[in-house]
Amino acid sequence: EAWDVKKTLLHFTDLFHGLFGFGAIFAIFVTPALLTNTFANSPTAIARILAQKGISTQILGPTISLCSTRVRGFKVMGEPIGTAMVIKMAAFLFVALPLYVASNR
Repeated sequence: EAWDVKKTLLHFTDLFHGLFGFGAIFAIFVTPALLTNTFANSPTAIARILAQKGISTQILGPTISLCSTRVRGFKVMGEPIGTAMVIKMAAFLFVALPLYVASNR
């Protein structure tokens, strides 16, 4: 049986585009969501560290509340990129992508 070079190259092209798309989705959604989550949890981590260093709660309270109001993280069209948004996008892609691939065959 002859080896079909064109068919093999088409499979590698599909593999390349799939891996490139996965990397792009990871870079666009997952990384900012993790960073936004880290930003959102940073005031409590800062408060815990400063309390361990002996800073009084009278000074710590206003500082942490101000820090909490200033932390925003990444936003797309005014919506913060969080874990819930990433899960919604992943669910949409896992449903829509097979439908799209099946319709183009």
